Amino acid sequence: MGTLGDKLRYWRLTTGTPVDYILEQLLLADRSTYYNWEYGANQVSEFILECLLIIFGITHDELMSSPGVLTLSHYDRQEIAKRTEQVLDKTGMSVSELAVYLGVDESNIVRWVAGRTVPRLETMAELAVLVDMDIKEFIEKGC
Repeated sequence: MGTLGDKLRYWRLTTGTPVDYILEQLLLADRSTYYNWEYGANQVSEFILECLLIIFGITHDELMSSPGVLTLSHYDRQEIAKRTEQVLDKTGMSVSELAVYLGVDESNIVRWVAGRTVPRLETMAELAVLVDMDIKEFIEKGC
């Protein structure tokens, strides 16, 4: 089911809402304020939660019934590495084409495929969009 923070992370990634935009809408200056809500370090007030629902364009029921997305440290690194390779296979894109699409250096893609590093969650969300999948399903099961 996931914590409230996991659910907020899911909707931020699913809607592609940048943290900076959320901060701007909530008149907050510090990124750690938002990330502390996602990581469960601080509680979200009812007022802020209602504001986040508006920002994400969802209802309270949608939030509470949604899956949560854990941080990538909770997943097996080699399984995460497979996701980039699966996207390359499914889309037929080359490493250089995917790098241009994601706005990263080709060497990043090579390191991801090799399992030496993993993409950020925001990048995983972009990869999920490329293969028309939900972020949670993409991370956990692949394409």
